Amino acid sequence: MRSLKQKLTVGLCLLLVTLSFPAALFSHPVPNNSRKHVVSGKSLPKPSSDVILTNKASADSQDNNDVVFTASISTAIYSALYDGVVTYGMLKRFGDMGLGAPDRIDGEMFAVDGRFYNILADGSIYELADSEKASWATVKFFRPDRILTFDKPISCPDLYATLDTLYPTLNVMYAFRIDGAFSYMQTESTPGQSKPYIPFLELLAQATQFYNYDVKGTVVGFRFPAYMEQVNVGGYHMHFLSDDKKVGGHIKDCTMNRGRVAIDVTHKADVIVPRDKDFYESPLDGP
Repeated sequence: MRSLKQKLTVGLCLLLVTLSFPAALFSHPVPNNSRKHVVSGKSLPKPSSDVILTNKASADSQDNNDVVFTASISTAIYSALYDGVVTYGMLKRFGDMGLGAPDRIDGEMFAVDGRFYNILADGSIYELADSEKASWATVKFFRPDRILTFDKPISCPDLYATLDTLYPTLNVMYAFRIDGAFSYMQTESTPGQSKPYIPFLELLAQATQFYNYDVKGTVVGFRFPAYMEQVNVGGYHMHFLSDDKKVGGHIKDCTMNRGRVAIDVTHKADVIVPRDKDFYESPLDGP
């Protein structure tokens, strides 16, 4: 684990939250969380192949890098605290994949294989410099425990509902990387803001919607349990970037024709919160 001194380098106050449970294998699915996706009146699709990497789960129980790292908290964003709080250079020390909101909520952050991108509301996409900042972000060093293959079309709601039936529990954290071909991909991105910042719901109303068809690319994201909603988005939160780096954003809906779903389960989380006047004095009462 990195030293406390290192984590304070950028002038942030560290709140260390470590969730430590016995190592969970994917042997007996017993979903027991009310936030699971339910698609009524239909039989859920099943993966065409399912590979469980049991040795990885055992090794990660002793691996200090098997941690979800979050800079700031979702409640701060909901409360219109949009200033950047952490550089992407620092985020790379804690993860090689993830998602987030850039400084001033100017776009949608997407990270995969150690490279960080910004998908802007005008549709342009560029690789982020280490010196640029995120207002909120969640990253992890991605090491999958389980790999599923889907060779028939499946919608996002059906995919999430299917995944919820396969976990040993819905009360821990999951990271995802999905490489696939999508017949439909709806994403969005928010425009950059200036002070005084508008409320979060007004910001969402300004988001640009992108509708794309027959596109190949990568989805990254997380599933957090409901009890972590003050820190992270509860349930599934996914971002997309096409292989040609021309399409991306926060996923609103999609249909995957075929794809590979890699799942990384973790039982540990580190959180840093801003050390500034706005955060200290905010009632953190956003929607």
